[in-house]
Amino acid sequence: MASTRFGLLATSALALVSSVSALPSGLTRRDPAAYTFSGCYVDNSDGHRALSASSYAADDMTVASCAAFCSSFKYFGLEYARECYCDNSISPAATAADLSDCSYPCAGDASATCGAGNRLSVYQNTAPVAGPAPATLDGIPYVGCFHEGPQRVLPFKGVSAPDMTAAKCAANCEGYTYFGTEYGSECYCGNDLPTIAAPASECSMTCSGDATQLCGAGDRLTVYGPVGVAPATLPPVGAYAYEGCYTDGPGRVLSGKASYDDNMTLEMCAAACASYPWFGVEYSKECYCGTELPSSSVKKPQSDCTMTCAGNHDQICGDGNRLSVYHNAAATGGSAPAPVGGFQYKSCWTDDVYDRSLKGDHYAADDMTVESCAAFCSQYTYFGVEYSRECYCGDTVLGSAAAESDCSHLCSGNNAEWCGGPSRLNLYQKQPPPEPSSDGCPGTAPANAVLVNGAFECGATLDPWVVGSNVGGTIMINPGTPGAWLPESVLAGDSTKFLHVFSNYYQQNRQTNINIYQILNTVPGKQYQLSFDLDVEGGGGNNWNVAVGSNPAFASGTHGFPWTTFSTTFTAVGSDKLSLNFNSVVWAYAHFYFDNFVIKEVATQ
Repeated sequence: MASTRFGLLATSALALVSSVSALPSGLTRRDPAAYTFSGCYVDNSDGHRALSASSYAADDMTVASCAAFCSSFKYFGLEYARECYCDNSISPAATAADLSDCSYPCAGDASATCGAGNRLSVYQNTAPVAGPAPATLDGIPYVGCFHEGPQRVLPFKGVSAPDMTAAKCAANCEGYTYFGTEYGSECYCGNDLPTIAAPASECSMTCSGDATQLCGAGDRLTVYGPVGVAPATLPPVGAYAYEGCYTDGPGRVLSGKASYDDNMTLEMCAAACASYPWFGVEYSKECYCGTELPSSSVKKPQSDCTMTCAGNHDQICGDGNRLSVYHNAAATGGSAPAPVGGFQYKSCWTDDVYDRSLKGDHYAADDMTVESCAAFCSQYTYFGVEYSRECYCGDTVLGSAAAESDCSHLCSGNNAEWCGGPSRLNLYQKQPPPEPSSDGCPGTAPANAVLVNGAFECGATLDPWVVGSNVGGTIMINPGTPGAWLPESVLAGDSTKFLHVFSNYYQQNRQTNINIYQILNTVPGKQYQLSFDLDVEGGGGNNWNVAVGSNPAFASGTHGFPWTTFSTTFTAVGSDKLSLNFNSVVWAYAHFYFDNFVIKEVATQ
């Protein structure tokens, strides 16, 4: 930062440059007929200069030399014998003074007067000569003059050159959205437009490589951009269609495979993500794959994605925290984990490379599948697959449940299956054979093997529910004693077996999106009837629904109501997922209480 760059001091009483040549930059003297005297004016009124666009001082100051220096401005003025000021208008704060107040002889010509202390002898140029101006660049607009900040407002690839021009700076900043020249010979790049504009007259220094162009000034930037804004619709890349520019973070929104390459292109990322439905490129050289594009990623204007790809400057590869997103609707992207080899899927689970959640046997292979890991761990209670190609076994498990979106890496040996993610396991638990009864609970009628691990009204808890995703909410699964969470209407019922979901608006002040699910041990082709009671406490602004498998939601609502019974009949495809989903707007809230779940096989006609 050029913090020591200054123009003339604020008051005439202070010493200026001690000795300079009569005319800066080799300017020639002007014919006196090219200017006329306009009068004597009060200067520096309340700290405001009457003429403030440009200035210099010299010990041999004359009216002619000041006229030459200010030849591109409408007005010029002389003050304190040796100071010269220029502008295209006289400040409204400047008032006319008596001609006798401008009585100091000019330092370089005692026969003429050059103002006095805070008094300005003002002249008007009759034919101002066109001066330097911002450059005109093909396809890149000039934005304006801007303040530099305590930290660089265009923080990337700063360079200085004795032959600086706007075109030279544009070449240096290829791949960035904005660039700016400063202090005559400096160039800076960035992706965000500076926010504090300055008067155009404050960007008054000519470029070191072209005196007809302006290149900012001390702590002032002559800014150009945006550069290379892509059209809203870009051509497809193989089977992937362009979806738009989307936000990324705070966690990665495309949480599958990731890669980075200094030669990144769209084709390279598409090939790396070939088994995934989604891919996105970011910050010129980053590539991310995903099985879904979550709602937390928000579509932005195309002008937010302007960085060119590191390996092909004719392509757009996102921006800082912005993804250029592509979608292949034909790619399956794997499927939710299903029972395998006597194991039932439990959850996406955390792992720690320094303290493994499963401490038994393990191995890694480039042809990893869920089935091969299950067979390898067949003598253990748990197994988990991680990072596409790793398998871990154990009889006890450490760690905790994680969001399902964290476990979306495809298995290296089967791209139709999920195999965890970085420090994330798809965790499976060995289960004893179920002993079903006619109502779906453990008993003696094998024809109705419906539920897994007990659940619903079959046991004392609603376990095992799995949290698929939770943004901004609180979920309480069978806390046992209802306590202060339950209203009187719920206490009147059986409050020891319920699921409580709460949109946590007052703690985080943001939209809530929650999904929880349970996998049913259903038999493909069989028909089942599912029913439950629901109580909702809360007002408008909420949307919730309950669905089984890929069937349409059979229970939904937007506001609170007392206990109501819902039911549905569906044909099973096997291991059907019962999903509970709800969301709320920022200032809404709701409590959801589920009870009396019953699932039964329905005899087909």
